[in-house]
Amino acid sequence: LPISMTDAERIMLQAFVGPGAALALAIGANPATVLIVCSPDSGYNAGAVLKKELARFGARGGGSAILAQGNLPDPSVIPELKRALGWMDE
Repeated sequence: LPISMTDAERIMLQAFVGPGAALALAIGANPATVLIVCSPDSGYNAGAVLKKELARFGARGGGSAILAQGNLPDPSVIPELKRALGWMDE
């Protein structure tokens, strides 16, 4: 899924997590980019979670408790990152 995060997409994801506990994960393949959004009442800190998981791949990223983003060294690690984050494909 090749995507490039625009400001509009970030705003849309932030709006998604406004009311009620929610998490959103957006991953782009080219470049390999990841964005996590967590509602304040989700119990998760997007910045801390993403920073920890990206470090496993020698990558950097971070952000606030609500929104974080980073880049991966290679799209081939996307499936492993999704597993590490507990993401289930349908």
